[in-house]
Amino acid sequence: MKCEIFLWMLAAALLSARTARAENTSPASSPVTMIRAGVLIDGVSNTPRRNVLITVRGNVITDVADSAALTPASIPAGVTFIDLSQATVLPGLIDVHTHIFLQG
Repeated sequence: MKCEIFLWMLAAALLSARTARAENTSPASSPVTMIRAGVLIDGVSNTPRRNVLITVRGNVITDVADSAALTPASIPAGVTFIDLSQATVLPGLIDVHTHIFLQG
């Protein structure tokens, strides 16, 4: 479980770094990242999706597809590939329940 959390955090950090650099570029020239997820909890489907490929251009998810046919040769040149096939991926969560004045 700790390994999955670490991998997810690593993927989020990499995407954040790429997003920060991509903010001043046009969509056509935005960097592309492909993430293979073992399990995807997308917040929309009734059940988790398994073995999917998430394509991110700049800071926008452009596609989520089955990754069964993915091979190293099918990954385009210049694309950053993150293999999280042994991990669960889910949308970023934001903690909005805080106690600002709890600590004095």
